[in-house]
Amino acid sequence: MQIPYKHTENIKLNQYLKSPEARQIDARRIALLIIPATTGKSAWEQLAYSDILKSRYQRMKRQAKSNTRLTTDLPNRNGTRILLQSMATDASTFEYLTTARELAAEIRKQNPSTLLLQFAGFAHAEATRLLQAMMAAILASVCPMPRISGAITR
Repeated sequence: MQIPYKHTENIKLNQYLKSPEARQIDARRIALLIIPATTGKSAWEQLAYSDILKSRYQRMKRQAKSNTRLTTDLPNRNGTRILLQSMATDASTFEYLTTARELAAEIRKQNPSTLLLQFAGFAHAEATRLLQAMMAAILASVCPMPRISGAITR
């Protein structure tokens, strides 16, 4: 089957086994950090800029306990936009995909050439499920969908 449109956007994926350092985040315009809804000390310790992010996240939660997403800019040279999302570890695949779609739309508004994505505080199986949902949503957000033009006949 031939795709009826040209897709020219390149998506570069790099995988790192260690948590990103501040200099890696500083080099990006946007970073997506996902933490468990019940975040322990070890998850915060995995994040670069953890002191800033934790205080801003806690301030957001005090305003409304139902808030799950912090959007903030870091005080670095690039003013890196951080999307810090908390996710329930027992969430359904549908909930993961719904949140991933919302995050992908937010990321696309920034029109980044690269994206730093980090999962902190999740067990391997949970992180894998989240990664699959995020990759599906991000890829769907950058892939142009075909359009039907004209009348449909039988």
